[in-house]
Amino acid sequence: METKQQIETLMMKIDELIQHRQIQQFSIDALEKRVSLLEKQLIASPQAQSASSKEKEKMYRAGLKKLSTRQHVIAQLMCELPTFGAVADRIGISENTVKSQVQTIYKYLDLRGKPSFIMWMHNAMSEVSEGQYKLLSGGLPQNWAVEYAQADRSIDPYSHLYAATKRRADNESEQDN
Repeated sequence: METKQQIETLMMKIDELIQHRQIQQFSIDALEKRVSLLEKQLIASPQAQSASSKEKEKMYRAGLKKLSTRQHVIAQLMCELPTFGAVADRIGISENTVKSQVQTIYKYLDLRGKPSFIMWMHNAMSEVSEGQYKLLSGGLPQNWAVEYAQADRSIDPYSHLYAATKRRADNESEQDN
């Protein structure tokens, strides 16, 4: 339990430093190594080993089920792209909409910050099958962001799943002005 608290504390510190732009690349590398070490210790802990694979899959499915298709798109892109702005540009919505959706995702999954979110998503993708994920996400494949994060929306065969409706796009452009 102590190791899990250490990971959460470290992740919150990393997230805070990144938000305040007070962290250098070498610091990020050192912190990522420490998180990796703590994660390995946590995985090796008796509590982590006591949860069966079926229980873990059920827990991740429950979390993923809470998200809308657009939230799945944003969640995957948050793991691949560096900023809210990059995510917003990729799917054609405002940065404020992305920020709002990310906060909702964190709330639904009971997470605090991007590092813990990325770890949660990585674990969820490992535990949930491709077929289950497609059902939970409204048709989005698990590897969508890896394949299409840098692609133009016009060549993305899944763009219809997250495309802004005219009304939604009008509201978002008004918010940006």
